Amino acid sequence: MKDPKPSKRAIRKTAEQQVLSGQSRQQVYEELRPSSGLPDEDLANIIRYIPSLEARKRHQAAQTALIGLLVLTVLLKLLAAFGLVLMNGDKMLPWVLLMPAVNMVLAIGVAMHRGAAYKAVAVLTIIGLLQSTARIFSSPLWAILLELVLAAALIGLSLFLLKRMVPDHTTVKERYINANGQERLRNVIRFKEYGE
Repeated sequence: MKDPKPSKRAIRKTAEQQVLSGQSRQQVYEELRPSSGLPDEDLANIIRYIPSLEARKRHQAAQTALIGLLVLTVLLKLLAAFGLVLMNGDKMLPWVLLMPAVNMVLAIGVAMHRGAAYKAVAVLTIIGLLQSTARIFSSPLWAILLELVLAAALIGLSLFLLKRMVPDHTTVKERYINANGQERLRNVIRFKEYGE
């Protein structure tokens, strides 16, 4: 009887453990490729979002700053939510707590080194900034500046960490000799490790 194919969650957990034990993402990919049962590109996309130990150490300050900014936005949104609830009653409470909850989930994702969280922070901050453009001009100047500075810092830090912590893999053509002795080309996935 054939062994069941492991789930993507199980593969991610195994890959993360191997990276945390000091293996490079390329080594983890090569080791998991035969047993994962996944197409090469799917496996590469799972491993891509696991930062190497070196990248984690190197960018710890930026990581901490991003977490701090996310927590600050949670506190500011809770403060704004409190004001809205006082003005409009507690019927709005679930809606006004939604954005602070989303920011808290993102902060936890960043703290856990989830590569996809960096992208989510940037995208959601851009969407939030675009949605607030209508009301932003009716706000006092200090509020406008605060929102723009926070948004710029969140977007800049998250994109920086996305590029540095979890750079995309590349697919290259490689020559090989098949079982019949013929020279062929095959696609090979390569991970860019920190410092390359």
